Amino acid sequence: MSDRLTTDSSLQAADRIRDWLDARLSLAGVDAESSSHIMLAASELATNISRHAYGGATTGTIEARLALKTHEVRLTLIHRGAAFDRSACPAPDLERPQEGGYGIFLVEALMDEVTYHSNRPDGHRVELVKRLQGQKAAASRYNAPDEPDP
Repeated sequence: MSDRLTTDSSLQAADRIRDWLDARLSLAGVDAESSSHIMLAASELATNISRHAYGGATTGTIEARLALKTHEVRLTLIHRGAAFDRSACPAPDLERPQEGGYGIFLVEALMDEVTYHSNRPDGHRVELVKRLQGQKAAASRYNAPDEPDP
């Protein structure tokens, strides 16, 4: 089963994406912990896209694509703002606490896979994968076959 949502690039996009995910993950029967991790990661990335890729402008778009498979959830966020260079983000120094700079590392800790793709024909992508342990999720609960990756 796959689904998609397109929203503006305002900071409220994170709330819209989180609410959209919550409804779909709940319907699919994804466990609460995995759902929480996916929604937090998506919210963090949508906020980063709004603030950094679009510089706070609300005229851009963020597209969320959700693919629910038998044992994994795959979420892709697509935008046409500024590209993100993961190699330019050093790990935060936990000995010197700071107000920001933890989001990417939090996302990578919560998810099983995080992949960044810049300058694709449809924009820049962040692909997130959460493997579901000991449960049949997604596609089987919707009585839909697994679909190809978005």
